Amino acid sequence: MNVLPDGNLNTDDGNTDDRTNHNDNAQEENVGRFHDQVVFITGGARGQGRAHALAFAREGADIALLDAVEGSSMTVRYDLPTSEDLQRTQEEITALGRRCLAFEGDVRDTAHVQEAVRRTVDELGRLDVAVANAGVFALAPAVDTNDEVWDDVLDINLSGVFRTVRAAAGHMSANGGGSIVTIASMAGRMAFPNAVAYVSAKWGVIGMTKTFAAELGEQGVTVNAVCPTNVETPMLTDNPDAARLFTGQEDPSREEVEQGAAAFTEQGIPWVQPEDVTEAVLFLAGPGARHITGEALTVSAGQIATNAA
Repeated sequence: MNVLPDGNLNTDDGNTDDRTNHNDNAQEENVGRFHDQVVFITGGARGQGRAHALAFAREGADIALLDAVEGSSMTVRYDLPTSEDLQRTQEEITALGRRCLAFEGDVRDTAHVQEAVRRTVDELGRLDVAVANAGVFALAPAVDTNDEVWDDVLDINLSGVFRTVRAAAGHMSANGGGSIVTIASMAGRMAFPNAVAYVSAKWGVIGMTKTFAAELGEQGVTVNAVCPTNVETPMLTDNPDAARLFTGQEDPSREEVEQGAAAFTEQGIPWVQPEDVTEAVLFLAGPGARHITGEALTVSAGQIATNAA
């Protein structure tokens, strides 16, 4: 994919037909829960987003991805995904015989989100599922959190989810329904000192999810949240802020980070895998959850067990 220097939404317009054609034999073998449905996923270049996208594709869906790549202006202390990451996800999906659109864009920009959703519907023909997955993590004591960090984290983790759900819901409600899954966090179910922006955003995602569910229920649209504990993705494993959260140290070893992270879960593991979260996403988006809406489903390795309710 090409990256525009001004950060505008972009797709690879070269040889689109070759890139998005079905492999007929693979498609026949790929009939699943989401056969010939279309799934839109933000933050799809790597980590949880890639896991979700590949799982939906294996279940027969066509995929549209939106992600901000390296070069976007953010205050996080770890590397953003690259165009190559996004292209790799796209290639792995098309290798499964499914169509895939890959958009480089930022959920902080309403125009990017709306254009990506519009093109998804125009080019893939429909929109059945949306997964609002894009998110970032930054750490600072609450009184030391500057406006730039606060604005970045809230604009991506909360407002970006809102922009995604709003754009998807408009198409779904006008076309007989669909399923929307937001990715919240266990940080949306409890307090995490030194992560005030992240915690505030994730609590907000759950409230937003419930509100959309209440408004869209009679239009056939389900809206649910998944609340993971720590997940083994670059946002945690390659992030000095996360290492400091788990250990209280500035430069801990990987072993020290894992030991500190394991203290967060009742199962004594440092983190779950992206695929563990994917299973919850697939369930909430699938036919078995048609009467489940407004829920916040935890994938917490027991972290939820000590909550009051």
